[in-house]
Amino acid sequence: MIDFPKDFNIERDSKILKNLLSIYDSESLFINIMELIFQIEPPRMDIYPFQMLDSPYRQLMYMAALNLSSSEGLVTKDIPTKEEWLKIVTQMITVRAGYYDELLKNKNSEFSAAEFDEYYKIAMPIFNNIYDTGELNYEEQIIERISILFTPSDKMLQEYFGLTTSDFINIYNILDNLFHKKLNLLLDLIKVDKDVEKLFRDFKDNGYSIDNIEYNKSENIEIAIEILTNKSEKYSVNIKDLYNAYEQSKIDSFLNIFTISRNESQYLHYTQKNPLLQKPLFKLKNGKILIIEKRTLINSVFDFLENTVLNSNNKNNYEKRRGIWLQNKTENILSKYFKSDAKIYNEYKSNNKGQDILCLAKGKLALIIENKAVKEMEFSGYPNTVEVFRRYVKKFKKSIQEGYDQTWRIKDQFYFENKLEILDAQNNLITVDTNRFHNVFSIIITMDRYREPQINTSELLNKNEDDDGFPLSMSIDDFEILMLSLSKLKIGIGTFINLLKKRELLQGRTTSNDELEIWATLINNPKFKINENENYTFIPNSRSTNIFDRLYESGLGFNNEKFFKEKKNKSFLIINSVERLNEHPRSKK
Repeated sequence: MIDFPKDFNIERDSKILKNLLSIYDSESLFINIMELIFQIEPPRMDIYPFQMLDSPYRQLMYMAALNLSSSEGLVTKDIPTKEEWLKIVTQMITVRAGYYDELLKNKNSEFSAAEFDEYYKIAMPIFNNIYDTGELNYEEQIIERISILFTPSDKMLQEYFGLTTSDFINIYNILDNLFHKKLNLLLDLIKVDKDVEKLFRDFKDNGYSIDNIEYNKSENIEIAIEILTNKSEKYSVNIKDLYNAYEQSKIDSFLNIFTISRNESQYLHYTQKNPLLQKPLFKLKNGKILIIEKRTLINSVFDFLENTVLNSNNKNNYEKRRGIWLQNKTENILSKYFKSDAKIYNEYKSNNKGQDILCLAKGKLALIIENKAVKEMEFSGYPNTVEVFRRYVKKFKKSIQEGYDQTWRIKDQFYFENKLEILDAQNNLITVDTNRFHNVFSIIITMDRYREPQINTSELLNKNEDDDGFPLSMSIDDFEILMLSLSKLKIGIGTFINLLKKRELLQGRTTSNDELEIWATLINNPKFKINENENYTFIPNSRSTNIFDRLYESGLGFNNEKFFKEKKNKSFLIINSVERLNEHPRSKK
């Protein structure tokens, strides 16, 4: 039986948790945590007591950061025992519960209980989603974005850090390759050496222990034993290997930016920026570099470069570039799927008003798309439900609502006019026979994710009274994954239209914090029918997104997709196939 406090106090409870974690050696604790992270099966973790964590990845990283920001003089142990982990996890749950408790407080007396409840229904899942969900993307998507968005700032980056955009990407790729080779080394040895194969089989049968196992001594056996018994070996790279692969001064600059060490600081709250998500590399006592969370590193690179540019004279040009890239990327994704079966107009005008993208497919499907590169809201500290709601709605109106209003200007003509006249990017007059298109959908594609009200646009969006359906809105990363998956699965336009219709009917009736979770469930269940009961709630399968990882493991079709040749070899371990750390579906809260 676990005893929780009768009252919650975020400051007090966070300090207790930090004190509990401060006594452990950071190097040993990080390796222990990395072993645990690799055993996460979203949305939870099937190991006691960690199955009690509702967002194991983010919460384990928070615990690691608390340890890292404690005085090294407090260290008395290597890693927690099972009993100590239980105490730590219990305290972590207490800390997290304190934020739920804060969200429940009506701190604005001018609102009635009923009014506050309406704010809470929106603010609570947004807050939880921001702090409990990891990055939902594949590394190729972030690498492409880094290359296109930051290369124009190379002169400044070279001056500041001695690194260009390509240097950041190249060094990340070197680390990634070394990491993959290290984790695949044992598999390679098993394939070519029967003694190693027998050793590994005996190791598993012996409860993952090398004790009392008989084996023939050889160089391969020694390497295998080192990998199996030295946990840091699996997750670390030798600096000499980095120096051999790239210019030493550039490697040193990169490591200086993204390597963290244990230093006492005031870091305390779950809602503060986690230093480990900004600097996910750690120098071990043996001089090797521990990759604390490889899946975080490329996102750390993006965030670092973006923050640098946004705090420079290049800010305005960068923000314009974001919008241009987003729109062109959307066109590129559509072209890959439809090929010659659609006419796509990028940057067109109707009634002297600019529009983003119109996609007309086979005379039966019209996609009216607007792109919004407005950055998602950020906040930290103690949550205030009304403040969270107000700040989110402001961003929602500037992006999704504004995008919908722009799509309606075109959709309205498909509904009520016999023809649509537009001027394309070359100022050519195009006349569209609207009577031919019986399937017309509004879609708003955003650069960032806008959490659950983006999934259920009916929650906040003001729809035109003549429109018969709420629009679809999703991030560019999700849109790309979806359309590439439809192509790889050979799902044609007719089936895509049926999927769009089902998705439209699910607006306002879905409990999920992941748009692709919904699409994966629909794809996996082609005979799925929407329940006509107005009180019906659709809860997608939280593990359904595995379909995208399985497709990725055999080559999904990203630009410059990594390890494409190796993916044909099914015994090659693709570590990056689990980039979607979607751990906290709303249906499980």
